Amino acid sequence: MAHPYPTAHNFELLLSARQAPAGPGYTLNPLQQREAMHQEEMERRRAELLAKATGQASEAVRNVAKKWLSV
Repeated sequence: MAHPYPTAHNFELLLSARQAPAGPGYTLNPLQQREAMHQEEMERRRAELLAKATGQASEAVRNVAKKWLSV
């Protein structure tokens, strides 16, 4: 009766689990690895689209296409 509510969560412990150290042989934790892989894939796809869209176009056209792809 002295403590009708359960004790509060240890939020520091829960948040530190997201920043867990990497396992052996890895430089990033799994979440960071997934984000890095996703970023690499998006950069590769962006470069492919840019090459396909501009072809042999001038530098000005490439710059406009880069801006549109970044939006």
